Amino acid sequence: MVKLENNRLIAEIAERGSELVRIYDKTKEREMLWNGNPDIWPKHSPLLFPMVGRSYNNTYKHKGRNYEMLNHGFAWTSAFSFTKKEDTFAEAVLTDSEETLKNYPFNFKLTVGHKLEDNRIVITWKVENTGKDTMYYNIGAHPAFVTQPGIKTSDMYVSFPGKNSLHYLFTNRESGCALTQTVYEMPLKDGSIRITPSFWDNDAYIFEHQDINELGLLDENKAPYVTVKCNGFPFCGVWTKPGAPFVCLEPWYGRCNDDRFEGELKDKFGILSLQPGEKKDYSYTIVIE
Repeated sequence: MVKLENNRLIAEIAERGSELVRIYDKTKEREMLWNGNPDIWPKHSPLLFPMVGRSYNNTYKHKGRNYEMLNHGFAWTSAFSFTKKEDTFAEAVLTDSEETLKNYPFNFKLTVGHKLEDNRIVITWKVENTGKDTMYYNIGAHPAFVTQPGIKTSDMYVSFPGKNSLHYLFTNRESGCALTQTVYEMPLKDGSIRITPSFWDNDAYIFEHQDINELGLLDENKAPYVTVKCNGFPFCGVWTKPGAPFVCLEPWYGRCNDDRFEGELKDKFGILSLQPGEKKDYSYTIVIE
């Protein structure tokens, strides 16, 4: 575990998954991330790589061969190596191994950085293709922000600043994949929507290609609580475990498979690719309001 601290925040990052497991707001003396209670949801802010969401039947096809893949890939269960540890910055690396090649036949290097800047945490990802073939992947974030004692999620709002309405998809609860036949509309008032008790009846919300540069949570008085800045991310999601005291605000490059999609990985909707030796940088920011 690596601990970062400045005058406003404390953050802790685990070796397993290079996962951000704690954000503590020193000013208001409050925890901001879900504690990972395994009886409810045993994660905090898992890194989604090389897949976001589920593949149909938990398998995908590459060059005619089927491979098994965990929900959200394997990075969140993998041991990273910390390469830099400073007061307000840490960097960790994951590379392919004999184990990853069994389920993901690509050579890669994934570098994850966490940096504190006042009331912000800047998370950076660098993906590099170290192999000789075109590499296909997705990458995304899954931070779970906890509500404060005495506050229910149904007292809060999800905000999409600057938006009047959005379109979204739901997933098939059985397959975990996107139901693309029906697109729903979410009307917003002043760029936000109340999290009513029925808000989660159909599981996660998937938003795609709507120029959502930030999303956040507002408290019961509609004051900003936490914001995720994700300029350039083509997809994002909002989710919670039913009855749990947290809300996940998830920026993604890619999403789960379309329901019943069994084609080649290169043809998956939203897939990214890198040529041999190519690198790509991504970044998002968590703002503790």
